[in-house]
Amino acid sequence: MTFGPNQGTGFSPDGALLAVCSAHHVEIIDARDGRVLRLIRGHAGTVADAAFSPDGTLVVSGSADETARVWDAATGAESVVLTGHHGTVRDAAFVPDGTLIATGSEDRDLRVWDAATGAGRARFEGSDRVNALAVSPDGTVVAATTTITARTWEIATGRPDITVSGGHDYLNAVAFGPSGALLGLASTDNTATIWAVITGVPVATLAGHGSSVTAVAFSPASRPGRVEAATGSLDGTARTWDAVTGRPGAVLAGHSLWVNAIAYAPSGTLLATGSGDQTARIWDVATGTARATLRGHNGQVKAVAFAPDGSLLATASDDGTARVWDPRDGAHVRTLSGHGSWVQGVAFAPRGGLIATASWDLTARIWDSGTGECRATLAGHSGTVEAVAFSPSGALLATGSADTSARVWDAATGTHLVTLDGHDDTVRAVAFSPSGALLATASSDGTARLWDAASGAHLATLVPLPSGGYITLLPGARYKLDGDPGDRLWWAAGLRRFGPAEVSGRFPEVRRLPAGAPILAAPQGWTATTP
Repeated sequence: MTFGPNQGTGFSPDGALLAVCSAHHVEIIDARDGRVLRLIRGHAGTVADAAFSPDGTLVVSGSADETARVWDAATGAESVVLTGHHGTVRDAAFVPDGTLIATGSEDRDLRVWDAATGAGRARFEGSDRVNALAVSPDGTVVAATTTITARTWEIATGRPDITVSGGHDYLNAVAFGPSGALLGLASTDNTATIWAVITGVPVATLAGHGSSVTAVAFSPASRPGRVEAATGSLDGTARTWDAVTGRPGAVLAGHSLWVNAIAYAPSGTLLATGSGDQTARIWDVATGTARATLRGHNGQVKAVAFAPDGSLLATASDDGTARVWDPRDGAHVRTLSGHGSWVQGVAFAPRGGLIATASWDLTARIWDSGTGECRATLAGHSGTVEAVAFSPSGALLATGSADTSARVWDAATGTHLVTLDGHDDTVRAVAFSPSGALLATASSDGTARLWDAASGAHLATLVPLPSGGYITLLPGARYKLDGDPGDRLWWAAGLRRFGPAEVSGRFPEVRRLPAGAPILAAPQGWTATTP
């Protein structure tokens, strides 16, 4: 839906006529030559808006006389007067099937009426005057703008619409732990948080970086009771951590600019980092020393990925290329060229024969890792492609984009399978769970989402709070909350906002769950902190 200033005009469905508001009447004008065909009179105040019915036979108008009126478009005869508002009716519109009319007023109400009889069907009390409204194409949802917000709600039920705002802290990266029970989120608030996937609550905060955390990864070499994670930061360092306790480990310092990306080798003994200093480095995890520095890119290194057997390392760069290296000695193996802009993401397929890249040229590409030949170009995003990930089977590929969506593709054919819509800003990272059943996305809107990888169904939204608390939102009006959400969490019914303390008494369907309640079915033997 698109909202704009109320122009007080509306075309007929066939484009032949134009209804124009003028003082206390509506003019019906021939759109081809501008002739005034008839004047529709009857309002006692200035007419603010006019719109045709979907079949073009009726016109509805809203006025400063606090009424909306329905007219015969051919004769100008008045058929229905809609009374009940106590302020100027600034906008009026028919639903697509023509049976209902929605009106918005300076009295802060939005009302829905029977177009034939004028009987009121619904009233939503707002917090500010309604400036403009729109009806969804299927006629089930009305959206309205006020001077402070835009909201949507279901016409039939008035069901509250839950809204969460991630605030100003972007989420830069997401990664699943080796068993899939843990999820890491990297944030611009200088921390990473570790979440239990089963319960949808944080179990540890990794705090110690001096600037935004840009990357997070888990070691494949975890052992019972201990899961190791690593982070990269704009402070120019990478760090290792105990992901369950949050206890810090080694600090990997050596890059001259920020660290954009981080990845563990399959053995867990090596780490790779990519930096704004145009290099990648390979580190010994045990000692924290650099084994090799990979030079050759002419732009920032934005992403790094090891091959499944650890024999190759791929890097992606702002110079528009991806490169493949031998991590044992840092030797350059080949360059993947073909993108028309910066390359932001890179990933190896689980069997190692393919490499996927994500680019600001709005595409992702799949390459033969042995020859460097481009096998497929995945086009469909309307914004830059920021991230890419293969499913554990290698059958699927996920991409995240500045168009606020993630997409799932057939990795063999490049066919688009599913679009995941719901984020309000750039999807900066995507990750499949080790089982391949879940897909996680992290966004600049400050939230992470869990999806069913096969169907694209939304399963949960995770929101870290600056206070160290969290919000977890679930389908069916269920949620979890710990800490003060400030202005980040609220429900809207009509145009009124309700915080967590207000909503439970008004809307029984909204349920707050205890922290330990499962949000997803757990595989046998899993607990909230299974490594």
